[in-house]
Amino acid sequence: MSSRFLRLSAVLVPLLAVAGGGTASGEEAPPAYASRAVDGMSSELKELIAQSFEPSYVTVRGPGVTLASLLAETCGAQPRAVEEALAVEALKLNRLQSLDETLVQGETVAIPSCVKLERHIDVEVREGDTIESLLREHTGVYGNVTLRKTFELNRGKGRARSPEAFFRKLSVGQKITLPYAAEPQIFVPRTAGTDFRQIVQENSTPQVAAIAEQVTTPEARPRNEGDYLLVESVQIASADGETPCSGSEDMAEPIDMAALKAVFDEEARLRVLSGGAVETTNIGIIDTGLSEPEDDFFTLDVLLVRQEEMDGEDGKDDLPKNGAVDDIFGINLNSLPLSGDIRPFGPERPAWQFHGTRMASLLLGGPDIVSRWGGARPPIRLRIVNFASSQLSGGMVSPLNLPTAVDQLQRDKVAIVNISLAGKQDHAGVRRYFADKTEMLFVVAAGNRQGGGLGQNLVSARQYPARYGGFSAQNMITVAAHGLSGKKAPFSHYAREYVDLAAPGCGVPTRDGDGAVVADSGSSPATALVSFTAGLVHALGLENPKDIKMRILAAVDTDPQLEGKSWNNGRLNAVKTVSLRRDLVETADKALHFGKIADRDPLWALCGDNAVDFSDEYEILKVVPNIQTSSGFRVDYFIESDGVVGAQGCTQRDTTGRTLTIDGHELPLSEVRDVVFRSL
Repeated sequence: MSSRFLRLSAVLVPLLAVAGGGTASGEEAPPAYASRAVDGMSSELKELIAQSFEPSYVTVRGPGVTLASLLAETCGAQPRAVEEALAVEALKLNRLQSLDETLVQGETVAIPSCVKLERHIDVEVREGDTIESLLREHTGVYGNVTLRKTFELNRGKGRARSPEAFFRKLSVGQKITLPYAAEPQIFVPRTAGTDFRQIVQENSTPQVAAIAEQVTTPEARPRNEGDYLLVESVQIASADGETPCSGSEDMAEPIDMAALKAVFDEEARLRVLSGGAVETTNIGIIDTGLSEPEDDFFTLDVLLVRQEEMDGEDGKDDLPKNGAVDDIFGINLNSLPLSGDIRPFGPERPAWQFHGTRMASLLLGGPDIVSRWGGARPPIRLRIVNFASSQLSGGMVSPLNLPTAVDQLQRDKVAIVNISLAGKQDHAGVRRYFADKTEMLFVVAAGNRQGGGLGQNLVSARQYPARYGGFSAQNMITVAAHGLSGKKAPFSHYAREYVDLAAPGCGVPTRDGDGAVVADSGSSPATALVSFTAGLVHALGLENPKDIKMRILAAVDTDPQLEGKSWNNGRLNAVKTVSLRRDLVETADKALHFGKIADRDPLWALCGDNAVDFSDEYEILKVVPNIQTSSGFRVDYFIESDGVVGAQGCTQRDTTGRTLTIDGHELPLSEVRDVVFRSL
């Protein structure tokens, strides 16, 4: 058709689904659409594109930038109705209140999918160019109307009296003006089921304003740097196979479950005596789904079930409505409306597909928890979010879906959220959303260096949400991995500024998708063990996320080997953590003494240079005496003030003849290695 307006049948090529994993039921993944804007696109169609497709991500590079300025720069001049639609969508995507709010330099914002058509573009003629090739390259359209418009814009640059005469005389290096131009772009549906062709058909005049091209391979789809990927395990092996930590670092029993059970039972008894009760903790896991809900391990009593959906009508969002259909055990973020199919995507069964299943087993205490917990189960239930992408193998759905996932978990009264995701960009909406959810505790993986490489410092290896943790974050814990020796696992990322602690992450036994026990290594299993511990603390009555985090960090085993790897140089100690109602003293022989320290003054008297003001208004959570240094002994005091924890150290006085009494038992201060004060 010789017009800049092309008919639908002429320009819309049938598109193929992209390879890279189907849906849980084996269906093809939603397609991606390579398209470009042409002149005449309706405002209604532009609004629907903004609402239906993945946004682009823009990082703030300078001061004084606002969302309004980024919208204008990215999307160009738009009709008023389109500008208003883009503004509404941008505010919603970024969880912002105003377009004019000044953004933080370095953070990333989402710009709704938009088509930018530029007018009167100057181009330079190259060797072999014709007017047809130039128009097709820069506008995607070639016809009589477009030729005439181009001639009108350029007739003053020569003496030709007709388009044909003018364009026959094009010369290399000559500059001509095209009436409009648009870059080709890839439209990726935000959710499964969005059909670009149908949107165009239903919202365009017969003179269609879009050109679509075939997309056949995953490589043709651009991956935004801001996309989340799974923090995958470094290596999966059978229980007796090799792991990347070496056999000497593997941790067949990452937590002394017998000791933990004994302390937990005593704490539960004390809670009941004080008039309380042990409540079941709901833990959410945002990962790759769960392979077999209701099997012999993930039984109904350890899954958080929405009973109204279990008893309700299939295919409906039963009352009370939450926007999800049949979400009995959790939600799937790849469908619209949200569905409850939490099984992993794809038939290929690569290791990453069952990452969520392995981590879920650790959130419940590990694959042999029933025997190690005396035939019972810890008071923990799981709610599952399948966050894996059905379109990209190993990829996750958009980071902007993370708030949606958390909203659903909050609706189900989830207290702890376990996350093994990694992205390179600091999404403004996600970061602010986490900070606002002060009633939930988020436990996130620091990440790993794949391929046998050494872990990186997160100060230089920007990774989110891992960088949202650290000493100043009150409701987020970032976890690195360590091995049996206590050293940081070689592959694990780390940072004094952003990582809170290390936890077992070498050769940890987990339960795989087929029920087999496999050894898993990485910061993900370390994170799951911290979430499990947090769940036990919550069940025993410490419910505020900030308090749970403070408790976990106060109870760590500090280790000089971890200097600089986290802010407190500590490793998870689940047994110490759950002793909420009793003080705890560890002595040089590794023995743990529980009870009440009647007089703390001997501990305060250890500070020999008055570096710590014990009269100030803060709480001391932990004391670590007898730290050997090149110049003698040091004592560290872990102090919480205004929600921030820090360690203050000073030269230690001579401990000769000094004792500490706990429940009537005198312990020589020279033998004390760690003191953790009760939280309740």
